[in-house]
Order: sequence, then C-alpha cells, then structure tokens
Amino acid sequence: MGHSIFGIIGPADLVTDYAARHDLHRPTPLAKHDLVFLPLSDEHLDDLFPDPCVHDDELIYLCSGIKDTLSELSQHGTVAWIETTYIGGFGEQGATVYQNGGCIMPPTVAFRGPISHALQLMGVSKRADDIDEFAAVGLCEHRENDDWIAAVNGKDFWRPYPTFLSGHPLIDTTDELQEEQELQRANPGTFSLGACMIGTALNLLGCLLMAGVHIVDGMITFAGAAVTPAGSLLTWLWSPVAMAAYTFFDAPPNPASPEFALVSAISFGVFVGFFVAKIKRPFFA
Repeated sequence: MGHSIFGIIGPADLVTDYAARHDLHRPTPLAKHDLVFLPLSDEHLDDLFPDPCVHDDELIYLCSGIKDTLSELSQHGTVAWIETTYIGGFGEQGATVYQNGGCIMPPTVAFRGPISHALQLMGVSKRADDIDEFAAVGLCEHRENDDWIAAVNGKDFWRPYPTFLSGHPLIDTTDELQEEQELQRANPGTFSLGACMIGTALNLLGCLLMAGVHIVDGMITFAGAAVTPAGSLLTWLWSPVAMAAYTFFDAPPNPASPEFALVSAISFGVFVGFFVAKIKRPFFA
C-alpha cells in the first residue's frame, strides 16, 4: 500500500489561522504537542503559490512560495513542511523546518527519518512503545491527504478545490475510485452474447480467407514448386481450438470445409464473449 501526503505541520493556533485566512479546510490535530497537519492538494498549491515559483531540488512540492510562507509563519512558532511518497514498500519522505524566520533544517530526503527529525526539532519525543516520532504523532493514521481532510471536515465537506492529488505520478487512488474498484470487483460483468456473435462472424470471414490461402498453396504445390504450407500455419494461428479438435479426432484440418469453419467460428466467438466479460466494467454516475 502507498503513503503519499504533503503539507504544513505547526502549532494549532498558527496553522489554523493561516488556513482560515486563505479559505482552506481546517487542519487535522496530531497526537502530541498541540501540533496540527494542514494537507494541501495540487490545486491549493497552484492557487496559493502561482508561477513563477521555483521548486526545490530535493522535495517534489516544496517551492520558493512555500519557503516564504514557512519563514513568515515561523516568526510566531516552529513550522515544518513534510512530504511522503511511498508505494508498494518503495519510496521516500522529506521535510524541512523553519524557526524564527530562518531554516533550521534544510530540505532532507531519505527512505526513513527526515520527518521524525523535523518533529524532534519541533519538540516531539516518542514513547518507548512508539517506533519513531512519525508514529508518535499519528502520521501513519491516514495514507492520503483526502483522508486527513475528511477526518476533521467530513467526507462531504465542501471545498473550493478538489483534493484529489491529480498531479502526482504515484497517486491514483481517491475515496471515489476505491469505492468504484470495490463495485467492479463485486460485479466484473457478464458473458456477452453480442460479442460472441460478432466474434463468430469475424472468424467465419477469416476462415474464408484462409481457405483461399490453402487453395493457392495447393495450386503452387500442383505446379511442382517447393513451398512452405502457409495455409496450415495460418490455420493453427487463427483457431488453435479447432485445430486441436481436428487433431484429437484424427481428421485433416481443412478450413475450406464447413465443419472447420463452424468449430473455429464458435470457439472464437465464445472466447470473445468471455473476454468481454473479463474486461467489462459497470458504469457509475
């Protein structure tokens, strides 16, 4: 499973006031030290920090506008910017910390550790049963920014911006997508008779074309030329089910015969009908 969040961590009154001034959602309280987490979507960032906004070389979302905001906020308390990008057990996290208007922890990226170090600078200490400061404040409780927002504002909270993280290449799951995927797994589709009939018709046409290839092969062989039996090869490729049936019954595979055309077309049509059922998904409003 993935873990992809990014946003500002800081004192509750300071970050809550910042969110209110910019008409953002309420930040989520963390487990310790009166800290809150304010997750931001790509759309929030584009509006709060429009171009030109020079991005940092280390972190994905950190830019000059965010740094200026952190510097301003840190005049009244220690604040941090954090990011995580994990998927399938791989990825990294990063953080930077500002205090008294200056950066006391430069942007740092690693598989594990930068966010815990940033929280230590903010006065967080872990207990004996905590893995690290990251776990101590509860940052592992939710894996997506959407979930952090919903935890305080409600799932149907009206927001001026969509909070799905559309710009991040590692993030493709929202609450709505998860629900749709669950419905898809519960109803993967049914056998399609229409697709079966279309596949049968197309295969019959293919049998006629292959019959022509066999006729040409026969004419060339009758003329005494040594050729590769292209017709037989195409027959195997076109309908291995029909060819296997002919092999089992020890009958010569002749696509010009009505029996071969019928077995080939029906077997291919049934395959298409089940294949469509495999990939078919219901539509949701």
